[in-house]
Amino acid sequence: MKHVTRLLATAATLCLAASALVIDPSYAQSSGPYNTATVQWDVAVPSSHVWSPGAPRRFVSQSDGWRAGPLEAIGQMGTDFSAEWNPFFRRLHEPSNFTSSHDQGVRHEFYSAGFLVPDGTVRNGIQVTSIAEGNTIVWQVALQESFEGSLPAVTFTLQANFLAATAPHYTGLGPGRLLVVDANNTHATVLITVTTTDGDPIFAGQANHHTPLNDGDLAMGVYVQDFTQPSANITITATIIDLDPCGDEAVQEWATQIGTPAPGTTLDVFSGCLRDTEWDLTLGEPSPPFLPLALDPRLPHLTATQTRSLAVSGHPEGMAFEPADDDNGNPGFLVTTSSAVEPGEYVVQVTMTITDSASPPTTSPEPLRQDITLTVLPEPEPEPEP
Repeated sequence: MKHVTRLLATAATLCLAASALVIDPSYAQSSGPYNTATVQWDVAVPSSHVWSPGAPRRFVSQSDGWRAGPLEAIGQMGTDFSAEWNPFFRRLHEPSNFTSSHDQGVRHEFYSAGFLVPDGTVRNGIQVTSIAEGNTIVWQVALQESFEGSLPAVTFTLQANFLAATAPHYTGLGPGRLLVVDANNTHATVLITVTTTDGDPIFAGQANHHTPLNDGDLAMGVYVQDFTQPSANITITATIIDLDPCGDEAVQEWATQIGTPAPGTTLDVFSGCLRDTEWDLTLGEPSPPFLPLALDPRLPHLTATQTRSLAVSGHPEGMAFEPADDDNGNPGFLVTTSSAVEPGEYVVQVTMTITDSASPPTTSPEPLRQDITLTVLPEPEPEPEP
């Protein structure tokens, strides 16, 4: 269901009683949680564009991800300004008007406009649209100076705070790109990217853009500094990334190559616990061959109440995979084939689902997945009779 909220207040009405503010009654009904297809935001503030915590969660199946939401808050914006009367002053974006629209399970959008005025000589207009969709949240910021020289006089900032239970590890991936990984391996990873039509994007501590950003810091800032033009359009994207206990390498590889994810990008869980990438099978073997499935040692061992279910998809017609264990209890598949199977190379997907019968019963948030190249070799030619 889609809801639209709008609040308008002029400078004059701000001096009146609070009852003068007009709030659409649907706003109360559309308050959090705010779900996209793959992420849940329990808190979102339309006026300040602050969102929290960004927990991986499938809206259709109502299933939680492997990792918890990492963010205490992200999105508070403002400009930093230095003057003789104050070596450092931060003016936060606290707009006098905003709108919001909500399509639960799909997309949530906030818009606001206002001015950032740290003193009587500096005045910048700001318009912000933030959109949560898929695994991304995007802030589109338009800055326009009102007084000549106002924009080059300030540094723009967007602030992020990570939950106390996280241990943020920061990795720069190039200009305007930062990967934030929870070293405790319990919370989702966040990829933050910045593009701008003017100025230089940097990441630093939250106090100001001169503060170093160190691993373990729970508070950080995204900054755009050194403006040279009277206006700038800034786009900041935060992508929430869910991963299984072994998915770190896959996330790192994807984040290094992706650049800036498109708005609304929907991601599967990054999985690395199933290690095999190639299988070979020869047709005509007298007994069903056993194809082993190697597991990453980082995958916790099954408890007494847990069981695993294995499945294979994408295999050619006439081929069947039966889950089985070898003599040492390691998982794999017994494979049977019919005459319909042609030799060749196929890409099959293996999934593993872990179910716990303890009270209450639970199922692993998302199946472990792995694409495997299956090479089917022809039946050997019979040896010639002596």
